[in-house]
Amino acid sequence: MKVSIDILSGAGRKTAAAILLTYQAETHSKPIRFLLDAGGALEIGEEKGWTQPDNLDAIFISHDHQDHIGGLIDIDGQVPVYATSPVQQQLPMHLNLHTLPICGTTNVCGIKVTTGSAGHSFGGIWFHIDVGDGVFYSGDFSLESCLYAFVMPPKASIALLDASYGLYEHSLE
Repeated sequence: MKVSIDILSGAGRKTAAAILLTYQAETHSKPIRFLLDAGGALEIGEEKGWTQPDNLDAIFISHDHQDHIGGLIDIDGQVPVYATSPVQQQLPMHLNLHTLPICGTTNVCGIKVTTGSAGHSFGGIWFHIDVGDGVFYSGDFSLESCLYAFVMPPKASIALLDASYGLYEHSLE
């Protein structure tokens, strides 16, 4: 079994978040391909910086901020898009939507996907994808929010954290 991660957009500066997770199981003839978030440009006239990958099996949306959902307008309406109910209300109407629990598990393409509150926004979640030794993704998160609790995720060998909110002129290091 092989897990690969391709950061399509979102590394190095505040910009659209889009990460491709590809999983090749010994029991599957073709790889399973999940897109984690589908962000759009944040500045007028700026490109989002990525295009829809071929042969996507599903798209997972962490929360409803522009840098995580703005690229969905360009997504093929046949691809299943998974998001929580509060987040779905903010998404384009042409999408093939599927509901994720804020805290719980869902089976997508034979893979267990666990979700939990990311503490960042209403209906915002993190994902733990049960491939390899686990892949954890959170598109923005907060441990100190008084409004939204952060639920601790299961252990994972790969952790992908988009924590790009804050001031543009100051590094997040």
